[in-house]
Amino acid sequence: MFSSSASKFLSSQIPQFRNTDKEDVEIWIEKLESVARLHGFSQEVMLSAAFSRLVKTARRWFDYSTGSVNSS
Repeated sequence: MFSSSASKFLSSQIPQFRNTDKEDVEIWIEKLESVARLHGFSQEVMLSAAFSRLVKTARRWFDYSTGSVNSS
């Protein structure tokens, strides 16, 4: 499976993450890692899928964090 296809598949298997009080980031990451391991996906595929499932507050945090990391 090509990386983009693998990423799309993995993305379809995990819920979105918004970083609300009702969500537990550790459980979300465990789900992501579990599905990725089960299908033998690389770290690159796993990270791509994870980024695509971040929304609202979580996405803003990621965009802000990676912006400061990339600019240093």
